[in-house]
Amino acid sequence: PLRGFTAEFALLKPEGYFEKDDPRLAWRGQKGKGGPVLINMIHDVDLLRYITGHEVSSIFAATTATARDNEVEDTGAVTLILDHGAVGTLFFSDATPS
Repeated sequence: PLRGFTAEFALLKPEGYFEKDDPRLAWRGQKGKGGPVLINMIHDVDLLRYITGHEVSSIFAATTATARDNEVEDTGAVTLILDHGAVGTLFFSDATPS
């Protein structure tokens, strides 16, 4: 059975992706609407649940928002514990040249 896992999502999204003056794009930098946790990582966690058939029972996270002038995180690390005891780490950043 699965005992542990690690994943990394690191890329550099261009500044135009977060265009604050364009209402069609401004949400990407707004708290509760955008950021790599809600835009990207949520799908990775969903896929992990589907593939393993297990649910996340505990989560610990640390994030920063220092790369841009946005309300949302740009970099962070997450530790997940699944309901059968497997432990995993996820690193993410949309402000890192890949």
